[in-house]
Amino acid sequence: METTEKEPIILVFYIYRDVLAQKNLREQYFESVKKYFDEMKMKTAIFFLPTDTEERIECINPRFIEDQNEISKLKRVLQSAESLFAIDTEKFATKKDDDEDEE
Repeated sequence: METTEKEPIILVFYIYRDVLAQKNLREQYFESVKKYFDEMKMKTAIFFLPTDTEERIECINPRFIEDQNEISKLKRVLQSAESLFAIDTEKFATKKDDDEDEE
């Protein structure tokens, strides 16, 4: 396995469509999630998707993927999502991660 500690844990939050449609609730939810992971000092790539069924959170931890083809595919998906949706996975990087970059 050739992943590094710099690679984010990928979290997908499936949130009720009605909640995401309400700007004030959506912003509060996003900020709460960001604050939680900042305090945990975890580097994450977080995606929020609307759902009409049950709310849930799914997680992909690149450290536990041993198949190099799957690791490459995951990296391509993240890069594509960042480009297509102007998502900055560094947005959820913690202060600790920023400090390490300066060394």
